[in-house]
Amino acid sequence: AICLVLGGGPGQPANAMSEEKKEFLKAEALVEMGDYRSAIPILERVVERDPKQATAYDYLGLSYANLGQLEKAHGFFQQALVIDNGHRGANLHMGQLYLQTDNLPQAEARLEALDKACLLGCEEYTALKVQIQSYKTKKGM
Repeated sequence: AICLVLGGGPGQPANAMSEEKKEFLKAEALVEMGDYRSAIPILERVVERDPKQATAYDYLGLSYANLGQLEKAHGFFQQALVIDNGHRGANLHMGQLYLQTDNLPQAEARLEALDKACLLGCEEYTALKVQIQSYKTKKGM
């Protein structure tokens, strides 16, 4: 799970939440529930307003990947990683996409990126490591 830090911007009380954050949280909930089709238009509005929102790009990628649109998903994961190369969710999801498309070297590169991003380990690193091992076992490696 990705931890989000919420709070007000300059001149805004910490408990006030902008419409953009509310919309993002709604999209995040839809992604977590597996309602990817409903999440996509909201996430597209989020990145249109805030093109530096790596997590929104990651969720767009995840949504398209789950709808079977892998090329589109790859582009969104790539965008998230351009913004934040250490983004744990995007590295995990890109690694999973690479395994799905039989690109083990690139999946292992995402695992290395997660190893650097998660200094003391994290669930994204552990999940991808287990999935890579499972992939290698299935392929007889």
